[in-house]
Amino acid sequence: MHMIRLIIYKKFLCLLSNTKDMKDNTITALLGFFYIGVWVFITLGVLYCS
Repeated sequence: MHMIRLIIYKKFLCLLSNTKDMKDNTITALLGFFYIGVWVFITLGVLYCS
């Protein structure tokens, strides 16, 4: 489960680093919030199940 969070975190960091190169920052921001939401959901799920 920890590896999944690392992968999502790395994708989010890549997304942030690519923001400057993208013309549509709104889509980038929405994707960023989506990744944060997934990360929070997984974290809460792990805490709830353990």
